[in-house]
Amino acid sequence: MFRRVGVAVGVALSVALALLLLWPDGEVVRRANLELYLFFLHRGVPRAVTPEWYATVLNVLIFVPPAWLGVRLLRWRPLLVVALLGGASAVVETVQLVPVLQRNADLVDVLCNTGGALLGALLGSVGRSRSGLEQAGSDELVDEPHDVVGDELR
Repeated sequence: MFRRVGVAVGVALSVALALLLLWPDGEVVRRANLELYLFFLHRGVPRAVTPEWYATVLNVLIFVPPAWLGVRLLRWRPLLVVALLGGASAVVETVQLVPVLQRNADLVDVLCNTGGALLGALLGSVGRSRSGLEQAGSDELVDEPHDVVGDELR
């Protein structure tokens, strides 16, 4: 049950990531970030926590779910997932240089996105390792793609 909820949330957040990163009107994204800032400002968060701070944190957090999905569910290698998502972030930031999109391309965004991908890959690895221990019933991790029943292919 927990896994299904995690998958559903991860997929939903990944779709939100795609929409947020590829949305053609940068003003909509800036306005949403400002609304988030005002929401928390009215609930006691100090003014020192600026909209830019929220944007930075969101740039990290938005890449956690797709990285987790890549490692945990697709069983891709964590470094591959981080490299693919970091590359995708660099491509998106390059596309955001197109003036008609009214978006701001920023190398810091790529670094934050890649950091989020790294965090998601680590979380996916931890979960995968723990489930491997449970499946094995011992201290040996199960590497399903490489472990074969019987000794003939080991």
